[in-house]
Amino acid sequence: MAAQNMMLAAHSKGIGSCWIGGLLPGLMDEKILNEIGAPQGYKAVAPLIFGYPGGRTAAPEKMEPEVKWLI
Repeated sequence: MAAQNMMLAAHSKGIGSCWIGGLLPGLMDEKILNEIGAPQGYKAVAPLIFGYPGGRTAAPEKMEPEVKWLI
């Protein structure tokens, strides 16, 4: 919830954000945590990045769901 609140607050200030979930397995490695200066015993739970967007991204086209009846 804290990560979501950070992302919403950033958006309200015109700052873009992205949850980098693929990074999480690497951040479970004690060696990597030491290299990036994380305090001893700390674990990453929500890898986020923030930055100023270069423009607006168009919303993707809505796809209607395909419903299959199993009768």
